[in-house]
Amino acid sequence: MSNLMNFLGFVFEAIEFAIAAHGDQKRKDGVTPYMVHPVGVARLVAEAGCTDAAALMAAILHDVVEDTPVTSQEIEARFGADVSKIVSDLSDDKSLSKAERKRLTIEHAATLRYQSAIVKLADCTYNLRSLDEAPPKWTEERIEEYRLWLGRVVDALPLSRGQKSIFHP
Repeated sequence: MSNLMNFLGFVFEAIEFAIAAHGDQKRKDGVTPYMVHPVGVARLVAEAGCTDAAALMAAILHDVVEDTPVTSQEIEARFGADVSKIVSDLSDDKSLSKAERKRLTIEHAATLRYQSAIVKLADCTYNLRSLDEAPPKWTEERIEEYRLWLGRVVDALPLSRGQKSIFHP
């Protein structure tokens, strides 16, 4: 029971931190509170059978460095090197053009260690589902381009084909 309580304590601390960092941000549909996304990604990681605390905390924190003023150093100081490494693996460099970030995401996906890859797969899965459930205010063409890009990211991940069935029925 004590180990479970410690585990849950770390996960809830990550949730509280992410809520504070993301504040009033909304998803691309302009309505859904942003925190629905990282919690949903963490749920998918857990449903995949991953019980690694660092991976679950990183799933909750995966967009904090990319989308808020929080730094990787703050994540490491608060949650440790393992969580910080996974979050860094999943964070885009916003100083680059969008096209370059998208290209690098695909290229980098192939080099991810398992913890980072499983969170990235869950993130892509969640985003794919959101295109149908709470679509962004994009054109159909942009949605389809995004859907295809997500497939390319997943194809690059160092995971078995069976885990990619959402893109390859």
